[in-house]
Amino acid sequence: MEPIAIKHLIGYSGYVPKSTIAHPDQTHLIYPVGANIIIKNTITNEIKMLKGHDNEISCMALSKTGTLIASGQKTHIGFTADVIIWDFETGTEITRLSLHKGDVKSIAFSHNDEFIATVGGRDDLYCAVWDLNTYQAIAGNSVGGELMRGITFFNEDCHKFLTYGNKRIIHWSFDKNNHKLRGEAVQLGSNVRDYLCCYLDAADRYLYLGTRTGDLFKVNVETKVLSSTAIQKAKLAKGITSIHHIDGKLVIGSGAGEISVVNMQTNKRIASKTLNVYGGVHNILQLGNKIIVGTSIGNIYTLPVQYATTRMEFEPELTLTSNTTAISGIAFAPGFSDIFATSCAEQIRLCNLHTGAELIRIMVPNERCLCLTFTCDSSAIISGWSDGKIRAFGPKSGKLLWTINDAHEEVTAVCAGFNSGDLLLSGGSKGSVRVWRVSRHVQTFVAELKEHSGRITDLTLRSDELEAVSTSADGSCVVWDMTRLSRRITMLESTFFETVSYGATEGHIVCGTSDQRLIYYDAYNGSIIRELKVPTALTSLHFDHTEEDFVFGGTDSNVYVIDYDSADIKYVGSAHSEGINVVRFTPNGKYIVSGGNDGAVIVWKL
Repeated sequence: MEPIAIKHLIGYSGYVPKSTIAHPDQTHLIYPVGANIIIKNTITNEIKMLKGHDNEISCMALSKTGTLIASGQKTHIGFTADVIIWDFETGTEITRLSLHKGDVKSIAFSHNDEFIATVGGRDDLYCAVWDLNTYQAIAGNSVGGELMRGITFFNEDCHKFLTYGNKRIIHWSFDKNNHKLRGEAVQLGSNVRDYLCCYLDAADRYLYLGTRTGDLFKVNVETKVLSSTAIQKAKLAKGITSIHHIDGKLVIGSGAGEISVVNMQTNKRIASKTLNVYGGVHNILQLGNKIIVGTSIGNIYTLPVQYATTRMEFEPELTLTSNTTAISGIAFAPGFSDIFATSCAEQIRLCNLHTGAELIRIMVPNERCLCLTFTCDSSAIISGWSDGKIRAFGPKSGKLLWTINDAHEEVTAVCAGFNSGDLLLSGGSKGSVRVWRVSRHVQTFVAELKEHSGRITDLTLRSDELEAVSTSADGSCVVWDMTRLSRRITMLESTFFETVSYGATEGHIVCGTSDQRLIYYDAYNGSIIRELKVPTALTSLHFDHTEEDFVFGGTDSNVYVIDYDSADIKYVGSAHSEGINVVRFTPNGKYIVSGGNDGAVIVWKL
């Protein structure tokens, strides 16, 4: 089995605070995608992927020299959440630090890369210091009854650091020889807040804290008292969630998507510098001569450094968009490989295959798009939604063309005709398959096909549109006669049928099941021709009709390309961090596009 090369990876977990990091070489950008870490060369756009976590990454840090990366993860309540130390140059795992329960909330390296401090989440509430020479814990202590969100080491004393979180700031010092860690609360009197982010100045004199109420505190570290408060009026909505220092200015971001600049000498916010981006700002950093802004919805914006250092006005430039929740569908227009559509939560996006750039975004607030397809003439994107409606959108304009109300309780599968532009099949959460004749002005219900008792998981049509196949979570696969609009064959198994496709010659029907089987059925009489055991519970499969290969993906997060006749696995792609929901060949058969529960969309080059 040969590995498949990645052409593009579209993904970014921008909701993880302080997780987007600029390497000291000012060339590489480091950020998480689900449970994986991406190291991207911003000049060549080459990426290196670090895989090791078995759950979503919750925090990251880079050593001051740039040689080590530390990453923490979430896990289930009561289980240990690992911290992994990585070698930046080789991308290999050096060791794991296992102590915290539930999740690791924050990580920080000391200024001399001798120590690393970690703090656990709400189910742990414990702070630990580790020796990077031995990778052993040398001291630890409880943080009290309130959640700590972040850690910052002193710049001149590697034995001191600060933690901040809900209503508390703690000044820590540790004794390596005696294995003691002592904490002292910073007293702010009646100014009690939830602290979301911080910046400690180079002299370790003042600590700047962003709060949930949108004001900026300046704390004297030596006296451990509040020195002043910036942004007392016109506070940032949804709190200050990110701070970055540039040349005597603090660039700050809010949970409502506001970016602003605070002058550290006057402690005043420069009102004319306020900008707005889409999504909460959880990451601000400088890379070369650019300011990078990462948001909670998976967008990355760039601004020139002059935004913070001069009076010039700039607008943020959107450089990357991605999904942060599970991908539910991927579709190509027939015969056109350069653009594809994806569905995720309340959004449909059209992306360029070769650059990964988003071309159009369609949104239906407060609903979930569960499936999508193109019409045979590419004049519309047809999508199924959680509110039971089928919606069609223009692929060029993104405008709504028409809607079928109450098509199902939830529309879980759609399939458009190959030859006639008006044929449409839809499947619902209650097991019904419905046939429609649709046009721009009229959408007509034709028939309801009732055989399944569970959710429809997949639908496909034969190329001549005389037959269709549906699979269901009730363990049945039904072949439908589209002329008589009745059942022709039913295949039953004691498993969930998750996906189905016609074979290369359409004489066979291939089904994927939840118990790791690929079953080849005779399309004429429904008899089993071949049954294969595969490495994963299948969720999606698709045929390349230019070759006799097909691709499938499943819960083990890998993409497999298999030879149809020999049933040998030819290629394996491993880059997703969670299970795969959908895989598709491009119409020209040169690429594969996959989408998973981690929100990543990956373009693979064969």
